[in-house]
Amino acid sequence: GYSGMNGKVTEYACSAHEIDTTIERYIFGAEISLDPVSGKYVHHMLVYICPETVMTKYTSATSCVSPISGECSQIVFGWAPGSEPSKLPDNVGFRVSDADPQDVKYVVVEIHYDNPDLDTGISDDSGVILHYTDTPREFIASSLALGDLPLTMDDLPGGTEVIHRESVCPSECTEKWLSNTGPITVVKSFLHMHSYGRQIYTTNGYI
Repeated sequence: GYSGMNGKVTEYACSAHEIDTTIERYIFGAEISLDPVSGKYVHHMLVYICPETVMTKYTSATSCVSPISGECSQIVFGWAPGSEPSKLPDNVGFRVSDADPQDVKYVVVEIHYDNPDLDTGISDDSGVILHYTDTPREFIASSLALGDLPLTMDDLPGGTEVIHRESVCPSECTEKWLSNTGPITVVKSFLHMHSYGRQIYTTNGYI
């Protein structure tokens, strides 16, 4: 378990795990396992595909700085309160093997804890269950992060019931990588916001 959140408003913990690649497998789903006592402090959870170098850094649940995406290549799974268990289409999966650097062999579970009351004496055993199959999938899954991370919206005016904010990723951006990869089929998306947000969604089209 992790106990480093004691007395802190916010804290991130990371733990690294090696997946057996003796047999080629395909991860097709994931679900969260919340500690029945301390799970209420879990703000969100991410699972990254990472290089072997992270294994010595996060051998057990260790305080870390988010995001660790600079160390790791992509996200396999994301969860926040309200999310359902994740399941890819029957012909899609993240490949577990040594064949390609983008394949899954080492993962890091990153948990963000929110402790606004500065509670102490907390130890958390929350985690993630990954579902996989030995049956080859027709398509290899990958993930892509979109958005302007340092984007700052205008201040929220007081006394306003509903305020709409919107950010756009134009075709001038997406065509740069589509020209190299060909068409991409989006099967899932993961959105995230904090305390003032009440609804968030993605729409697609041509701009």
